[in-house]
Amino acid sequence: MAALKLYFALINEDSSLEVSVHRNLSTLREAWQQTVQADCVGIIHIGFIRPKIKNATALLKQRGKLLLSASAKWALPDAYLSSVAVIAELKLASQILPLYQLLQGFGCDAVEPQANFHATAQLCEQSHPKNDCSLTIAEAARQVLNQAIQPLNKEEIFARIVEQDLYRFGTKKPVSALSEQLNLYTRNTSDSNADADPLFIKTEGDRFCSLDHVSSELSGWVKHLAENLPELAAAANPFGLTDEKSYSKLADHLPARLRDQLDAYRFSQLIDTVDQLAPQELLNILPYSLLSTNISSINMSVRVFNVLKAHDIAHLADLKSYSVAKMLMWNNFGRKSVSDLCRAMIDAAEKVAAQMLNGKYNSLEVDNDGISDTDELKDAEIEHDEAYRMTLVSNTPLKSHFEKALAGLRDNHRQVIECRTGYHGTTMTLEEVGKLIGVTRERIRQIQKKYVDRIISTEFWDNCIAIKIGQLLINRETPLYIEMLEVEDPWFEGFIGNYQHLAAIIELFSENEIRIVKINGASLVTRIKLDDWEQCISHFRKSLKDKATEGSWTRQDIDTTFRASLSEKGAPELVPLMWDEFENALQFEGEGEDAKLLSFGVSADSVIQAVLLQAESPLHFTEVAARATKLLGKPVDERRAQNSLMSQGAKLYGRGIYGLEKFNPISPRMCSNIRLAVCNILYEGPLMKQWHANEILGMLQAKFPSLPEELDNYILNIILQEADRLVYLNRMVWARVDSKQDVNDRVDMADAFTQILEEHGGPLKGKEIKDRLAAIRGVSNKLQLQPTERMIQIGPDFWGLVERDIGGTPEGNAEKLNNLYQKLQERQKGIHVSEVWQYVSVSDSSREHPSPYALLNLAQRDSRFYLGRAMYLGLSEWGDDTRRLNIAQAVRKLFKKASSPMTIAAINAEIEDLIEMPVDGSVTNTLINSGATFDSASKRWHFPKN
Repeated sequence: MAALKLYFALINEDSSLEVSVHRNLSTLREAWQQTVQADCVGIIHIGFIRPKIKNATALLKQRGKLLLSASAKWALPDAYLSSVAVIAELKLASQILPLYQLLQGFGCDAVEPQANFHATAQLCEQSHPKNDCSLTIAEAARQVLNQAIQPLNKEEIFARIVEQDLYRFGTKKPVSALSEQLNLYTRNTSDSNADADPLFIKTEGDRFCSLDHVSSELSGWVKHLAENLPELAAAANPFGLTDEKSYSKLADHLPARLRDQLDAYRFSQLIDTVDQLAPQELLNILPYSLLSTNISSINMSVRVFNVLKAHDIAHLADLKSYSVAKMLMWNNFGRKSVSDLCRAMIDAAEKVAAQMLNGKYNSLEVDNDGISDTDELKDAEIEHDEAYRMTLVSNTPLKSHFEKALAGLRDNHRQVIECRTGYHGTTMTLEEVGKLIGVTRERIRQIQKKYVDRIISTEFWDNCIAIKIGQLLINRETPLYIEMLEVEDPWFEGFIGNYQHLAAIIELFSENEIRIVKINGASLVTRIKLDDWEQCISHFRKSLKDKATEGSWTRQDIDTTFRASLSEKGAPELVPLMWDEFENALQFEGEGEDAKLLSFGVSADSVIQAVLLQAESPLHFTEVAARATKLLGKPVDERRAQNSLMSQGAKLYGRGIYGLEKFNPISPRMCSNIRLAVCNILYEGPLMKQWHANEILGMLQAKFPSLPEELDNYILNIILQEADRLVYLNRMVWARVDSKQDVNDRVDMADAFTQILEEHGGPLKGKEIKDRLAAIRGVSNKLQLQPTERMIQIGPDFWGLVERDIGGTPEGNAEKLNNLYQKLQERQKGIHVSEVWQYVSVSDSSREHPSPYALLNLAQRDSRFYLGRAMYLGLSEWGDDTRRLNIAQAVRKLFKKASSPMTIAAINAEIEDLIEMPVDGSVTNTLINSGATFDSASKRWHFPKN
């Protein structure tokens, strides 16, 4: 069985819902405290499956409160006090849970919400007659269950009794008191004090219903069910199932297994009563599990499958919105296709019915042309059906589930997921997939997110990844290697030779709950991040060295410390690998568990630390690696050296240059003054602005001209790290502490540029964009604007939005690019921006056509073209060559061929011949920069000798 999880749901003022999983109360506390609590409501829930909350908007009336489901209320330690009264309901897909308010704990300090209780009771009076509280607990429960359309558990019954004010509980444990009374009045109870006249019956999952609901007046297929399958009928009877009409109301509230069985029987009884060539009539009686399965799992003709796929129909349920008349309007879909579709649905349904009604209630044995086990499940299933869902999913390997999910996607979308997960052997980057498909990396990211989210929301096999691996990791004492997964659980078989693909699926569809990390060259399945693992190693390296000096630690002490630290990060199975990491560095006085640590030997990190300590000045990480290699006597990887430097707290003095804080050339007193001045500057500015170190440095230098010459943006960054009133957002960006920003809030440049252009309503010069960005975020004086998916150059240092600021239409511009492509194929040499008008219609002033500059920048986004320097357009198949000379190249060529000094007029003529177009302006600066000199007496230019 899967492990319980601690869920935290956060509903924001805009009604958006975020659900996160936590391993302990401390991380949950941080998540709550980091929110703007007055604008949110938090819900703590403990369960097997992520809760799908249906009444998020209604719960916003509880803003500022932290609410608990019953499972969380009774599981929290005694120090966490919660209300006795139920103050709200949590509506899941087919389950309603009572919610209590947390009064003490997580920073809460509240009193019992009596006002809310009475308000709820008052509202209930509008729909329920006022009672004099003369009902007994059992009578109150019976009244609640008579109103319910499905069996309820004891917590749900308690919540409704309180809401309707049917009974006032005086005990400190009201749910326990209710539970005792329910058991006393339940038919066939084991309680020795059971009442002679039962009022209730208990169903699967410890849920109760009133015997008043249990009816013997059955009709239609439900009556036949009672005659032919009495056990199945008995299981359905407590839900109030009497006929087809009642079934249509109750179906969504039935447990998954029970619904599957009833759907199968219903289909077998109703199939002969409908037109078997009418898709809509068949859809109305098909089992729900079949309606929700992916069409790729149904054995249908290729023609029918391709047509459905072309119309984005992934499940049979999607067909409900299409009449036969609409279907017949589709290309390649005629009367025969309708007949083939109906036959495929009937065959699949009969197969399901045969399996479910032949006693195979615990599993579905399905072959390749049967239905998908996974797709028979839906998010609407309630938690106590998880064992059933796990059984269904476990019958088909993970690889088959994944391939079936992909089969329902369009070819290019499927290709994106395949490439990103290494389906064909190599996991490709967003950039690589973008080039392959012919779109931007951002578009690839969007496609990936859309379809991964769709699979996560509609499938159950993705949940099983974390559940199954979690089971393998419970109480594990050795690492779990990815190559051994299929040995330990055959569900993961089929990936031999392509474990990279398996690793990508695990990380992507477990939502990073499970990670594949490489340690010492081996791929491990674990919960810990690689960064956390390396931080643990760094921490132990320092502490073990100190403990070796003290001489007080034993082997057992070290093992306990290793285990405690890794257990906190969810990876106690990696303790043996942690011992391996230090095996050659630890020397003990003996072999037993109580043997004391005598010394801590040399390792790469300790050598790197020694290099850092011995350095006479800041060093580039490659130099650190070289020195460490010499000291250690074996190679030290450069990246390992850089990671070690960062983990040891080395300061950055330049690009890739690290050193100790002692190398800061600014005196402590001056550093303190600089921090004070910077804090004053930032606190005089806008609260939420983000400041770049270059910007701060420029303001300091303007305000204090006598600052030390050694002060640069790197030194300033080091100095500001001691400023308590500032927060570092990484990448040389700072903000005020009272802004409550963190690294996740750093403004992304590309998003900011686009937002500025949107707000302006038209194109802007690059300098103006940077000036406006400076109002919300500091910028480096070396910042260069780069095009994005939406931002494009439409003139020299003139920027606009693709969809707004380029003349013409997308279709028309695409045709112009096709024409340019054809001309370049014919010419076999490039076209300059000034020549574009000769081949296609362009305009710098009309919205009917794009400007030549904008059109060439559009061409740069097309894989067929290569845009070179000086705005020459060539074909990408030519390589980085437009087969045209720019002015600088022409000048250099002229130097080689010229035999004597030349006048400027002759030079211009030669240059124009070489570049095949008029020279726009003077080439004087180019001549000078290329080494030519001017003789004022002869009025001629002399060229440097080759």
